[in-house]
Amino acid sequence: MIHPQADGQAGGWSGGTLIATSEGFYVLDEGGLSPSPLTEALLDMRPETLMAVDRFGTRELWIAGPSDLAVWSGGALLRLQPGDLPVGNCRMAFGAPLGGAPAVWVACPGSLYAVIGAGSTFQAHLQPEISDGRSLAVDQTGTLWIVDGEGSVWSRTPDGNFRTHDFTSSARRVASSLWSNDVWFETEEALWRYDQVSFSPVETSGSVLAVGETGQVVLSTSAGLVRGHTNRIVRLAGLSDRALLDSASTVTIHPVEPDSVASVDRKSTRLNSSHANIS
Repeated sequence: MIHPQADGQAGGWSGGTLIATSEGFYVLDEGGLSPSPLTEALLDMRPETLMAVDRFGTRELWIAGPSDLAVWSGGALLRLQPGDLPVGNCRMAFGAPLGGAPAVWVACPGSLYAVIGAGSTFQAHLQPEISDGRSLAVDQTGTLWIVDGEGSVWSRTPDGNFRTHDFTSSARRVASSLWSNDVWFETEEALWRYDQVSFSPVETSGSVLAVGETGQVVLSTSAGLVRGHTNRIVRLAGLSDRALLDSASTVTIHPVEPDSVASVDRKSTRLNSSHANIS
């Protein structure tokens, strides 16, 4: 059982986008950019990781710092201390279920645990299968993905089963979202993508920054920021419906928005009737 300690009122944050800067927090909404009262409330925490979630009809902000774990909910800042479990230098992800309820997953040096409940009834559940977590993500299926301290990749399915996945090199980061079936892995050698069927390397190199609601991935590359889309439907010329590919064929790909396409990963192009899914 976690007994939250109320740490004052953090003020309102009912909408807009919360932006963290070196000078404090700001809220960007229809009225423009304005300072957030969270700056004063979190002054001594030095937040390293922020995660906004909607649970039980309430918007919450989970905050992890060098030595603290806290949640802002209902205008109050609550600091959490889950028994003897660590709370410093943690990574967080939300959505993978535990006991039928979506949980907040916390990976700290030496442990991985899930937090469920709300208000004054938070509970932490240690996951002994993983002793260290470097990066966490949850995909649309409710599967939790973990990169551990040694660079190994794990997954936990909604029924609670853990398994490992082998890559050709150590993984650094995993990224996905609750709205996407795509899971992206940044390894020492390459980027990889899992589409719920298979793992495949991606020709573009770079670091995964985020995965959006529609599955688009944002990468930091040597050429700057790149946004990639998966499963985008395009038209094919030279292949009729239900045609059998029993010999070499020439097919022309016509993107619906050609000006927005910088490149096509041909290795990940899949034919589906007279359309193709571009990865």
